[in-house]
Amino acid sequence: MLLLPSAASSPEYVVGVIMVSRSEENRFDIQRIGPAIDIAAEETCRHVYETKLQLTPAYYPHRCSARYAIGRATDLVQRVPHVTAFVGPSCSSDLYIVESYAGYRHIPIVTGLGDSFERTPNQTSTLIRTSYVLRDKARAILAFLGHFEWRRFGIVYRDRNVYYESLFNELTELAEGLNMSITCKRHFLRNEKTKVVMSDLRTIMADIKECARIVVLLTGEKEVRTMLEHAQDLGMTSSGEYAFLYPELFQGEAAGNMSWSKGVDDPQRRVRLREAFESLMIISLNQPVSDEYMRFSNEVKHRSRTQYHFPNYMERVVNYFTASFHDAVVMLCKAINETVASGLNPYDGENLVNKMRNASINAKRTAHTYGYNIDLSMQERRMRFNIVTPL
Repeated sequence: MLLLPSAASSPEYVVGVIMVSRSEENRFDIQRIGPAIDIAAEETCRHVYETKLQLTPAYYPHRCSARYAIGRATDLVQRVPHVTAFVGPSCSSDLYIVESYAGYRHIPIVTGLGDSFERTPNQTSTLIRTSYVLRDKARAILAFLGHFEWRRFGIVYRDRNVYYESLFNELTELAEGLNMSITCKRHFLRNEKTKVVMSDLRTIMADIKECARIVVLLTGEKEVRTMLEHAQDLGMTSSGEYAFLYPELFQGEAAGNMSWSKGVDDPQRRVRLREAFESLMIISLNQPVSDEYMRFSNEVKHRSRTQYHFPNYMERVVNYFTASFHDAVVMLCKAINETVASGLNPYDGENLVNKMRNASINAKRTAHTYGYNIDLSMQERRMRFNIVTPL
């Protein structure tokens, strides 16, 4: 049942948006995520749940920072009498500390990320996370390997990157429990500001050649292409003796944008790259293709340009995590509406969290209704991963 009060009587609920601004490290800043939050607040929250949110900025500059994140959260609570909820942060390290503070203050905190933040189920937590967690992705990778009875494999991962390091750690721990063997582990460094790889990838691939036939690559698509070029030079991609597996962060990075040929004018090199990529398999999150999702994506990019002054939104279709923030805000508004309809206090965070636990919404990122379990992250059995190969 929805409570539909008159517009004049509807209060505004203060929601602090804790987010990095103009990130130098990743795509999860307010310029990219903010439009999705705004769309949820202005459209679904108001018109479906008759809930008005006062989105209050609590941004911090350029990069993940637990110090800034907790500082912005505490400043907001001290400045504003009734903070109904927090949205964000997107950085797992920042989320960890803000979640503790939010739990202490009994303030719900909703986020569409925090995938590198593994939690033990905790009834006192106020965190609602509408993203998958990396352990689910690691399970999907190992399930794929197990399907082909590939129980021995190597890993190359980008070091000093919270996402890739966390995924590497999850794979290592889960593989041991499944009696799978990681025969060799190699890592490399990349300057996150200049995007320049600081390690010798050719030497790494030469090492891998001697210790693994199945290789999982935990890095971005540019490094994947470079490593496959080296693998081609080393005779690893033409014999059929080696297979490479790449769990991409965003769908279409490696295959959909034809990255094997991007910026390559030499016809012979293009042929070699194409042959190299035939040895690569990609695990990707299932990305919606509906007309509704495309309209949502276009609106996010339009608002990013016009309202957030961010002209360089490079994604053809906005990614899963952007839509997850939209869904997190919708879930919050649904909980506020149902709490008021039940005659309970919407400013009591415990009431809102209880409504959000095991709730279901029409999720923007999938166009299907999905529920959330008591751990407040997406249930593993409802995760969908695609296995794709480049052209």
